Amino acid sequence: MLKICNDLFVRLNKQEITYCHWKSNSHLDKALSGKTDLDLLVERDHDPEFKEILREFDFKEILSPVDKRFPGLHDYLGFDRETGRLVHLHVHYNLVLGQKYIKNHHLPIEKYFLANTRLRHGVYIPNAELELAFLVIRAHMKVDLLSLIKHFIRNLQGKAYTPFPADIENEFSELIEESDPAILDEVIKDMGVPIDPGMFNDFINKFAENRLSVFAVINYRNAIISALKGYRRETGLKPVIKYNKHAFMEIRFLRYILPAKRKTMPEVGISIALVGADGSGKSSHVKDLTKWLSWKLSVKKYYYGIPKSNLLAAYSYLIRLVRKLRLDSLAVYFQNMLWLYLSWSRYKLSRTIHNEKARGNVVISDRFPLESFYSMSEPMDGPRIKHEDVGINKYMADLEKKNYNRIIKPDLIFVLKVTLDELRKRKKDLDYETHKKKAEAVNSIVETDKMEIIDANLPYDEIQLILKSKIWASL
Repeated sequence: MLKICNDLFVRLNKQEITYCHWKSNSHLDKALSGKTDLDLLVERDHDPEFKEILREFDFKEILSPVDKRFPGLHDYLGFDRETGRLVHLHVHYNLVLGQKYIKNHHLPIEKYFLANTRLRHGVYIPNAELELAFLVIRAHMKVDLLSLIKHFIRNLQGKAYTPFPADIENEFSELIEESDPAILDEVIKDMGVPIDPGMFNDFINKFAENRLSVFAVINYRNAIISALKGYRRETGLKPVIKYNKHAFMEIRFLRYILPAKRKTMPEVGISIALVGADGSGKSSHVKDLTKWLSWKLSVKKYYYGIPKSNLLAAYSYLIRLVRKLRLDSLAVYFQNMLWLYLSWSRYKLSRTIHNEKARGNVVISDRFPLESFYSMSEPMDGPRIKHEDVGINKYMADLEKKNYNRIIKPDLIFVLKVTLDELRKRKKDLDYETHKKKAEAVNSIVETDKMEIIDANLPYDEIQLILKSKIWASL
């Protein structure tokens, strides 16, 4: 269990906040270690105290895409300072469930759930019989046509199969083992849901004996959906259209073109850049930080260096060819055109990053053209056109400088400082003098409000934890 999870639930229990982790408790230990989500049902009357505790533990609210928001459901993200892992809380005030993608039913039995709990790993969860009864309802409502077809084919082959995912099957097996049939009958009646108790027992017996047919599942599913018509949140064609829209968008080809939207920050996101000499590890850190936050948040990664493209490669080849022909003035002109294009593309990139941040995304950039690099004879990222008094080169130099001055700065820049000796150990294929100039330029940077110095001589994992902690504090 992560420390933040342990401390959070100790506090909730001590303050007598009424809650329970209401589903998927067969792998509660994974959720408490930050590997899966935590689904907490919270008593509405305790909402102010609950939210105050979340603030004390520095949980941050995040927003699901519009089409994945449901009434009475909020998302929070927490950060475990010891490990750097994130913790995702689904905070429910309503028991909303239903078919895949749409969750079109609300069963108003929250108080019954919260009144019938037990402790596991220091967390309140529903009694086994209650969780089992509710799982029967949830699992059948989520069964889709493809799963039923697979079930039918396996039945024809004489193989035992169910249309439920493996983790749901494991939950059924565990809860059936823990449940008392007599108590289960009472729970089904006390829930007040108009479903025949005999259906639950029939399903449980067939599941336990590996004789669950596809036709039985279809009958159970139809009976449940029919019995819960009065609990629908939307009626008519609207939920049907929503379901088919989501199902259509799950087609692999479309998912490749239009990737699924992730959660965002509530108002605006944040833009972050990592700067360092070759061998400082900035690209690796950018990659791992992006992976870390992408677990739940929408993260965009950008590169401020020279883009790698066939067109630019061909253009660079043209410049080298012109130099070989000793057409120096033309070569300088072509080279300046390239530097001018790069200044413009970096400005446009900064605008893109600014817009992504405005949409609530977290943006992480590899490199950034800092003004402190401009004085270098050949800046790592900055103006490269030599300023002349007259002519086209003067015009291009002025325009290049204007483009760099218009670049929008990130909210936070991390400068990875590493000694030259350490850099040479990590990156031996770079010319020594060039490497030295870059290291000196980076290591001479002074920390400011929006620019933090990171000692990148430390072991990689330690640097990652430092970066994660600072990013979390800035979200």
